Amino acid sequence: MLHRFVVLLGFAALTSCLPDPPPTPTNGPLDRSIYSGTGSFTFTPTGHLSDRPITVYYHIPDSAHQSSPIAMVVHGSARDGEYLRNALKPESDQRNAIILMPNFGRTEYSNNYFLLGNLFDDGESPSVSSQNDSTEWTYAIIEQLFIHFRTAVASKDSRYDLVGFSGGGQFAHRFALFAHRPQCDRIVACSSGWYTLPDVASSFPYGLGTTQRASDADVRKALSTPLHLAVGFADTDPNSSGLRHTAEADAQGLNRVQRANYAFQRAMDQSTALNAPLAWSLHIEPGVAHSAQAMGAYALTYLYP
Repeated sequence: MLHRFVVLLGFAALTSCLPDPPPTPTNGPLDRSIYSGTGSFTFTPTGHLSDRPITVYYHIPDSAHQSSPIAMVVHGSARDGEYLRNALKPESDQRNAIILMPNFGRTEYSNNYFLLGNLFDDGESPSVSSQNDSTEWTYAIIEQLFIHFRTAVASKDSRYDLVGFSGGGQFAHRFALFAHRPQCDRIVACSSGWYTLPDVASSFPYGLGTTQRASDADVRKALSTPLHLAVGFADTDPNSSGLRHTAEADAQGLNRVQRANYAFQRAMDQSTALNAPLAWSLHIEPGVAHSAQAMGAYALTYLYP
């Protein structure tokens, strides 16, 4: 009897030295008093962009809780965030992922603001004298919007993922190259028409030259960003609506599949040349052409399997 008592004391002493178990994930209820279900709201950025309010479409699955992931999804050049939000609701429900769709209206957000991030007064003709301070770049809206929404619904998810399709794919991959994004986790750029390459030798908007991110250190940082390029296998129409054809764009290929492959190859080349880790990846989605719904569904499946 005495021997058994000693064994139990030894076990108690051992367990008292073990580390505390990891905290249980916070699966408590969201605060749905402001935003619930499917809806929209107007968000006014702070700072330089405070005179450019933006409509945000959202969907919160009924089963969503405080630890549900939040995906920021950016529409294409049709500026059709409401349509894309509705199209992705089933996938959002299935993945238990909250989706936010900032809609960059044409009046407030010209292509210089939307596609090219307002890095320059005119991104198509950049110069050192026309560079804008990073506080004026459109990318700042994404982090501000996440903080606003996360606070409003009492989410405990401290990170978000960014998805973009077509024109939004351009926004997303340039966001990876240029944005200050402390709360962004992963970026999925789908079906971009053409690319800004991680290359300081080429001038913006086709490379990092002329920008504030034009050093080897900046290229290393860009290559280490978790950026997933995706395009439909059948997105091969060289005459697709909105597909840019300039000498620089056509050097990347004559359709979106060729250009995605080219951009990824250039990233791998830079990774080798600089002996820098590469966090980029490339996916070709079978049976899909230029479809926001299909590529958006793929992106949510990729992020939240």
